[in-house]
Amino acid sequence: MRKLFFYFLFLIHINTIAQLNDELSEYYQLVNLAELNIVDNNINEAYLNYRKAFEIKKTPFGLDQYNFAVCCAMLKKEKESFKHVKYLIEYGYIKDSILNNRELDYLKKTKWEKKISNISVRSKTKFKISLDSLFIMDQKFRKIDKIKYKDTIFKIDSLNAISVINLKNKYDCFSETQIGLDLTPLRLIIMHNFQGLSKGKNLLSLYDLIYDCVQIGEIDVRIMAYYIQGYGVINIGDGIGCGIIRYGYSYFENGEKKKSELSRPGLANISIDDEININRKNIGLCSIGEYRKKIIFNFKNKSFKFTNSSDRSNMYFSTKEDYDKAIQNLIFLE
Repeated sequence: MRKLFFYFLFLIHINTIAQLNDELSEYYQLVNLAELNIVDNNINEAYLNYRKAFEIKKTPFGLDQYNFAVCCAMLKKEKESFKHVKYLIEYGYIKDSILNNRELDYLKKTKWEKKISNISVRSKTKFKISLDSLFIMDQKFRKIDKIKYKDTIFKIDSLNAISVINLKNKYDCFSETQIGLDLTPLRLIIMHNFQGLSKGKNLLSLYDLIYDCVQIGEIDVRIMAYYIQGYGVINIGDGIGCGIIRYGYSYFENGEKKKSELSRPGLANISIDDEININRKNIGLCSIGEYRKKIIFNFKNKSFKFTNSSDRSNMYFSTKEDYDKAIQNLIFLE
């Protein structure tokens, strides 16, 4: 009954997704166009669309700065590229990950190598220090024994939800300049909060906080879309159509679960209606068709960073026939 109650509450959220303000909406439209330009190998158009977007949002999201830096490098605009590489490293993007991008090979030239060696990560804000301490507690007993300490973990998750809301009230900003580009601590705390909700646990929901941060452009909706949809609260594919990459399908035979992990990931061929694409547009996301196009491109091309959300949980089907039918409906990422 509790799960149905949260399901009902979540449907209210999904059916009333409000449009972003005009400037933020235009920003997302432009960076979406830029990403589609990249998919179509039109790097110069991507560069121009990123430039237009960056005039609207003076501190663009790190994801867009990364892709713009790559575009600049491909167009031999090394100085312009380096400006954004510097931002990425200062706010916590792993330096080696940038240096390993073959499209950013110019950074290995003596001139840029010296400059990049002098870039250091900015000192953590008080907000970030507090968030990291919550994450340490989030992970502590999960690393020891998740089953044995499940009650303790639940209590920590409950306290962390309260603490995250208190941090937001205290510092009034969840922007990347406050908490850095590594959103893993925040994402996992949110994920565990939503998992508790899905199990009917009496947790304080972080949904409204995250939704509000997305609405005002503090947090990139493309990174938080899975949580805006409601991780673990509602079936994947509903609401705004996230998590369409599948990793595991299994079935029952003679009452026993047969493990049959997919040999390669595939896109779930979910039914998409107009309402989902309208919801996606209202929150700043591209259409499902564009989303799939980007996923297929990014699966092969690792030089750019496009966000996608996956359903890594194993899905069980009641019969082998249902299992085979589900497999046939997957679009495999070759």
